[in-house]
Amino acid sequence: MLAVALLSPGSGLGAETAEAAAPADPVAAHLQRGQAYLDKGEYAKAVLEFEQVLRFDNLPPDLRQQAEIYAQAAQRYARGERLSGFGYAETGGGYYRENETRSSRAVGETARDWFWKARVGGGLGYIIGDDLTVDGTLDYRYATTTTTTAGTTRTCAGEGP
Repeated sequence: MLAVALLSPGSGLGAETAEAAAPADPVAAHLQRGQAYLDKGEYAKAVLEFEQVLRFDNLPPDLRQQAEIYAQAAQRYARGERLSGFGYAETGGGYYRENETRSSRAVGETARDWFWKARVGGGLGYIIGDDLTVDGTLDYRYATTTTTTAGTTRTCAGEGP
């Protein structure tokens, strides 16, 4: 019976506890918890907490980078700035080589593929109120591949996933 009295809606103790636990600014509370997780190195929890109030699509795949982008937006919000943005660029290249086998040696065809990829993007987010955020992102990807087989070279370029 004692437990029922403490948890009932009319109970004075339960109401005071609920009021004390309710933050004045729920957006700021989520952003502060996200920052605390980031400071502890718990990037997945930080991203989940930040995404309660912010959402940027097409972020880099690394959780640490995602959490840091959200943390920058949280710092802007704490300063009273409702508009925040982010940007990134990634590039990479390499060389694929098909292993030579008896059958490829007999035909004289061993493929060698050189590739290069680039990705750039960014976004803007605007916090309108406690329950509404508007954001937009842009993500552009470019890839090129050069294939050399039996003395013939072919180059392909264009957008890729």
